[in-house]
Amino acid sequence: MRKQPRTRTGRASVAARVASTLIVAFAVVPTGALAQQQQQQEPKDDSSEGPVEEIVVVGTKQSRYVVDTTDAATRIDLDFLDNPRNVTVIPEQLVLDRKITTIEEALRNAPGVVAGDGFGGTRDDFFIRGFRRNAEYRNGFRRATNFKANLSNIDFTQVIRGPASITYGQVEPGGVVDVVTKKPLQEQRLSGELRYGSFSNVFGLIDVSLPIGDRAGVRVVGSVQDAESFRDFTDINRDTIAISSRFDVTDATRLDLAYEWRNEGRPLDRGTLTVGLPDGSLAIVNDLLDIPFERRFGDPFEAFEVDFQIFEAALAHDLTENWNVQLGMAYEDSIADDLQSRPLQVFVADATDLRIDDDGFVAAGIDGPALVNELRSNPYDDATDRVFLQKQLDGSRGRDSQFFHANFFVRGDFATGLLTHRVVFGADYRDGDTTRRFVRGAATDGVDEPYFNLQQPAYLLSDQFSLDGVAIDKFGGTDKGFFANSYTEFNDRLGVLLGIRYNETSSFMRLPGFSLFRESASDGWSPQLGVTFKALDTVSLYASYSESFEPNNSLPEAGGAFRPIDPEEGEQLEFGAKAEFFAERAQAGAAFYRIDKVNVFSGTDVNGNPIFEDGQRSEGVELTFAGQPVPGMNVTTSYAYIDAALSNGNRPASVPENVFNVYASYEVQDGRYEGLGFGGGYYYESDRFGNSGNTFELGDISLVDASVWYTIPAAALGRPDGTIRFQLAVKNLLDEAYFVGTSSQMRIPLGTPRTVFASVSAEF
Repeated sequence: MRKQPRTRTGRASVAARVASTLIVAFAVVPTGALAQQQQQQEPKDDSSEGPVEEIVVVGTKQSRYVVDTTDAATRIDLDFLDNPRNVTVIPEQLVLDRKITTIEEALRNAPGVVAGDGFGGTRDDFFIRGFRRNAEYRNGFRRATNFKANLSNIDFTQVIRGPASITYGQVEPGGVVDVVTKKPLQEQRLSGELRYGSFSNVFGLIDVSLPIGDRAGVRVVGSVQDAESFRDFTDINRDTIAISSRFDVTDATRLDLAYEWRNEGRPLDRGTLTVGLPDGSLAIVNDLLDIPFERRFGDPFEAFEVDFQIFEAALAHDLTENWNVQLGMAYEDSIADDLQSRPLQVFVADATDLRIDDDGFVAAGIDGPALVNELRSNPYDDATDRVFLQKQLDGSRGRDSQFFHANFFVRGDFATGLLTHRVVFGADYRDGDTTRRFVRGAATDGVDEPYFNLQQPAYLLSDQFSLDGVAIDKFGGTDKGFFANSYTEFNDRLGVLLGIRYNETSSFMRLPGFSLFRESASDGWSPQLGVTFKALDTVSLYASYSESFEPNNSLPEAGGAFRPIDPEEGEQLEFGAKAEFFAERAQAGAAFYRIDKVNVFSGTDVNGNPIFEDGQRSEGVELTFAGQPVPGMNVTTSYAYIDAALSNGNRPASVPENVFNVYASYEVQDGRYEGLGFGGGYYYESDRFGNSGNTFELGDISLVDASVWYTIPAAALGRPDGTIRFQLAVKNLLDEAYFVGTSSQMRIPLGTPRTVFASVSAEF
């Protein structure tokens, strides 16, 4: 019999918890207190953020698509023109203007970043400079729990392009995505949004930030989402509560504390698949058989659910005017369950083949699995052919993850003679493990359970399973590293970046149900070097070299021991130019790079010694521009050319040659239509292969977005400068049919058709 998983909060109680938290938020921020705080609040000093700009009461702030933070790749505060590394920052305002709802959409605004399949659409998955990511970071910590990021508590997203091991440890050489969460503001603010969109997508957000005296502040963010999808039997529920606070313990010491709770449920949707053709190539069945995009080949019971919480603390202290230290810690705990109808293999039956009927049952006396093995080599060569899918129920139950993170930084600057130096010394630590039970249920065998007919679907697979006798799987590991970065300015024109990291990492995987026991351990050094030359006050040229690493699996030896082997390494050489325009209201860049991934483990020789080979080469060009060319207009655009190849000469799956994105908005600054804004964007990916064998193509992606809004003044809660904003947004305006990136011929996500969102938001 099916047993209940670990108890979790139901939907009704989830909504009650969110509602109660929001009530508490309003209770601690009464109208009178808000007005009093506003009167006491000192004007914010923006002198360190560049030239002072005119403040427009109605509308949004100027230059809202440029965020001047570039320390993610070095942990040194470097100006845009001084940094020989490339960091793309995606601000919250761009997300609001485009009505972006997922991190994959947001990352389209970074050059050369494309989406992957993400475990049936339940996780964030992307490729950067041709390499698939292996983790997503949150406030500098590598998150252990895999689920889709919730944008409601994200202030901005950083994309470090190129190897980032110097500060992030083990990562793929293409780059890193690091989301930065919302923190208490210096000024009091109350904002919220109600949104309704296509496929019954309902979303609500409340965001309250309140200073408490002169030395403290608190911020509460709560959101609720209930949505369906263009895909059959799909229901998505996402609830979040995030509380952050700051305390200025002394003039030199600051303590930041944060807590976030999330509950999320969505189906695990493997998308569509391919079938073989007579010439040996593959074709996506939706194109071949005219199957509608809304049809799912899985089953209605498929689901992924997670209950997640994370605690964060950061203590910063100024030792002197030029030196400071920071200690950060985080603890995350989650419990997740997934259940899926896993696609195993697809096969073709001729219309005249009477051994299998349309309902997926085989003729009496014929062994089902043996018949499948025979038929799966049949190509689809006639319009009367029937296509069937063999699948099985399985999933991870009670997937319990607990991880601890810590980092420590010492930053400072000093001079030696005519040279000035900015340095950082850092250390980080991560340790934790995950346990789960992996269950299996019924499988379509053509006898007890019918095969699934793609053209005449019948969802009959049983969802019954048992945890009795299921062994507990366990996997996890430890990472620790030490690094130092130094940026030396020889004069006003020339700067040199030097960095080195030492890292130790170990991991284990004990899966009794799969008879899999594996360990890995490795250590090594990762350097980086960069040179920046300011050809003009607003133009700089740069060149850099950086490395990344990721552990290889250890080799088993006699007696159950494991022998460590050298890790995979990525090496990048990059050069380019950066420029600032329009009185620093806009930034542009051109980058040329080559990345080689080497030391990829490919097996052992006859004596048991490891064999290594080159894994992937990627080289390309990236062009970017973001800023405000004229008052009221904001533009962000990027283009990436990616020439990537595996060691056998094939192109990596899901990696396009050309990626282009542009979005521009304009908001009327004065006059009768002050506060009226509109924006439009275009996104393009060229054709991609769907697997590393390059036997089928996904086609290109060409999407048009549009948005219009109107902001009106609304004095309330003691704030004379409050606003209310009405907005209508359309994504995929031309209703383009497309396929998202994948690396498997059996798991191909389908792109979202035209969607419309209407929203009303307020800020006081």
